[in-house]
Amino acid sequence: MTSANPPAMCPPVTDADLLALAQNRGLALLPRSEVPPTVATVAGPVRVRTVHGPVDAFVFQFPGESAEHLVLTRGIASGPETAGPVPAVLVHNECVAGDVFRSGLCDCRRKLTESLATLAGVDSGALIYLRSTANTSLSHRAHLTYRILVRLGLPLVSFDGVDAAAGGILPSPAVIEPHVRARMCRTPHLL
Repeated sequence: MTSANPPAMCPPVTDADLLALAQNRGLALLPRSEVPPTVATVAGPVRVRTVHGPVDAFVFQFPGESAEHLVLTRGIASGPETAGPVPAVLVHNECVAGDVFRSGLCDCRRKLTESLATLAGVDSGALIYLRSTANTSLSHRAHLTYRILVRLGLPLVSFDGVDAAAGGILPSPAVIEPHVRARMCRTPHLL
């Protein structure tokens, strides 16, 4: 497999080189031992029956976050190099008022129901249900989506003009952009 951007060779970088770069750019250097791990705790899969058919459910929790994010998958084989169609990826932000209490002030429950129906109608796909966190910016949610997709071995995606891989280091040079339907609900006045 050839890459559009093949890796470049460069001379080894020494500690002195790193210190000089950091000083020149005004950057702080941290030993790797002081950087918190970025590996998610994953529970699942658990088979869940929905009104739209069975799905496999996974729960993700990332270090430093209290929120647990739910991922429902259908027809996805494990591993990043699986053959077959690119899975559909849907993203839904938690909205307790709409999703749970069926508030008439937003259409979040309808969008969640549509996402579940869409997932049921494809050969393979995932619905990523992002729980509310202290950092609810779109870029943070894109980073969470990226981390979940990598952990599940799914292709990386872009949505809403935000590169989902921007918050992390790409595990491979290949980035596949499947059709992604971002189900974003912004109703801050309800929270």
